[in-house]
Amino acid sequence: MHLRIEFSYNFAIMNNNDLEQLLQDHGIKATANRLIILKALMNSSRPITMQDLTDEIESIDKSNVFRTLSTFREHGLVHVIEACDEGVMYELYRSDSNGPHNDIHPHFHCVVCHKVFCLKGVTVPKLNYPEGFDILEGSFLVNGICPECKA
Repeated sequence: MHLRIEFSYNFAIMNNNDLEQLLQDHGIKATANRLIILKALMNSSRPITMQDLTDEIESIDKSNVFRTLSTFREHGLVHVIEACDEGVMYELYRSDSNGPHNDIHPHFHCVVCHKVFCLKGVTVPKLNYPEGFDILEGSFLVNGICPECKA
């Protein structure tokens, strides 16, 4: 398993060369399918499921999408959110600043519309782990009703 490499990228202005470099920076060979899946993840405003990706990208079969997401996760490009009844969701690690970042943020799962939202700007509480435990990855998910469904 590879450790997550921390970089800062402005995803909004990336072209194909930038996308290829992003993959290379994470030790991933750039292929046409990987670039298409990376673009779809970048264009998503919230975490998405593998099914969301296969529905959006009809030209790539489910097994290739799964393998690509697994590769992205192994190389620290995406993180996984296990969202209750929605199953596993994927999201690119992102940074809002220059230089290394710590992309730890909670997620909100709406029990009505079943969407999962990033709660940027909300601090994850510091947890004190017992001595000897090394935390590699974590997830903080809260369930509730989003503003749109509440209205």
